[in-house]
Amino acid sequence: MLLGKSARLRFALKGTSDDILFSSHWTAFRNKDDIYLSESSAGGLHKVSLHASGICRYAITSNLASHSPPMPSTDRVISKWRKGDFRGIEHTHVMSLKFVPITRCVPHARSTQKKIHFLPAPPVSGCTEVSVFASETNPNEWDTFYWPRRNILGTWHLSDGSYICFRARTARFPESKKLELAELANSTKLTKMVAGERDPSLMTAGLYSCLISEANANFCTLYSLEGLPSFFMGKTADWSTKTGHIFKP
Repeated sequence: MLLGKSARLRFALKGTSDDILFSSHWTAFRNKDDIYLSESSAGGLHKVSLHASGICRYAITSNLASHSPPMPSTDRVISKWRKGDFRGIEHTHVMSLKFVPITRCVPHARSTQKKIHFLPAPPVSGCTEVSVFASETNPNEWDTFYWPRRNILGTWHLSDGSYICFRARTARFPESKKLELAELANSTKLTKMVAGERDPSLMTAGLYSCLISEANANFCTLYSLEGLPSFFMGKTADWSTKTGHIFKP
């Protein structure tokens, strides 16, 4: 089934019931032929932009950049890449969002949306992956071993005739890579911006989620580390954004 131009595609890791999630819920939406992806608990802070021009960005929002203290750089972009073209191929893999559990089964958010795709919790030594493909043909008519049609979350048919498709699956994730990402998150010297739900009971004290991106010329992986132990507790500066999100540096 193809999504309408104004449709919003929401997904999250399913918790123990429909009102408990093991991740923030993410929303993909379309503006003309540009596709955007944002996180519920931090939607006013950062977003992914997949532009019709082929330029793709993971960046801090202008809303966050307008606050004080100033950002370390005037460039809001965290990662930047380009969608691959279709010369000699049917489709190209644009990006992946991988939910990686550090502390497993930590309640993270409540679902208040009527239409949301509940993704399976990651297997032991694995992750839950949402991948975005651009293609010349309709992915709803594909059927491959690795990406069967039943794994499609939603597909947009763009005005130039191409398609953008979101697919989900569980996959293996090396323990060595998980440890590498956790160490990177804990050792960074940049100020951490922790965006939380209004209900403090949804995250155990001392745990938080962390987003880390890796990009090359034509592809980006965004890792969402769920339940990472925090070694930076105790800071008290509170900010509020125009969208109502509350966050702490």
